[in-house]
Amino acid sequence: MIDFRYHIVSIAAVFLALALGLVLGSTSGFQNNAIGDLDKHISQLRKQSNDLRSVVDREQGLLKKGDELVTVLTPSLIKDALEGEHVAVVSAPGASGSLRDAAEEAVTAAGGTIASEVSLSADFFTQDNVAVLAGLVDRLAPSVPTEGSALDRAAKALSDALLVSDKSRAGNQLGSSDTALVAGFREAKLVSVSDNPVRASLVVFVAAPPQDKADPDLEGEVRVAAALDEAGRGSVVVGAEQAGAPAHGLVRAVRATGEVAAVVSTVDDAATPAGRLRLVRALSAERTGLAGQYGTGDGAQAVIATPTPSP
Repeated sequence: MIDFRYHIVSIAAVFLALALGLVLGSTSGFQNNAIGDLDKHISQLRKQSNDLRSVVDREQGLLKKGDELVTVLTPSLIKDALEGEHVAVVSAPGASGSLRDAAEEAVTAAGGTIASEVSLSADFFTQDNVAVLAGLVDRLAPSVPTEGSALDRAAKALSDALLVSDKSRAGNQLGSSDTALVAGFREAKLVSVSDNPVRASLVVFVAAPPQDKADPDLEGEVRVAAALDEAGRGSVVVGAEQAGAPAHGLVRAVRATGEVAAVVSTVDDAATPAGRLRLVRALSAERTGLAGQYGTGDGAQAVIATPTPSP
């Protein structure tokens, strides 16, 4: 005879099995529904991603065609725009060689002549070299006023040695005292200068790539840009600081310094075909005393300088 307790246990086991089956069945259905919904959502996201990629590819294609158009038209637009001008190209510490080369190509394509290539060392801006800068200026450029910081006095001395505000003097060889000053700065490894520099009246100041963190040297570079502009007939700071670029760069720093932005021009996308066209127009405008902030980045005031007659 089967014990009653066995019947109770058997019946409980049957109900437990039924309950477990119901739970598993409902869970399986839920999982299947969830997986189906997830697959559908993934498919939708994949379609959206493909659609966005198509839009980006189309926009990039249009930009490329725009660059090609500017490249084709630029020679006729800048022909002889800088005829007879001598331009010094000064590079900030860390400036891109390709950006400098692009700027020089634009100048020469417009009929200008590269009078000198100057690269400023990071040591030019460090506090550790204040005494060195002051000593060089005192010894090699005694006519520079003693007022002002060592950096400001050095920037003025170097600018006065390489630049002239009288176009008729541009292209002349440097005087003996100016040659000695340039040699002194070079020997101190504060600058490097191309061989046989001649006097220039216009300046392109090539900025280093912008950074995410603040650079304490930017303030000094802004003051150098102002000194270069004052010694010649005009200067243009060029960089690659289009919209979305890191916040800390020389172009933006110049634009944020009102008294400097009033006299020094900037071009924020000089690495592009359109930017090189902007550079030539900006240099041409600087000859007549017109400064502007050109491009598509933060602080740009106009797309391009309006054509100006040759002075």
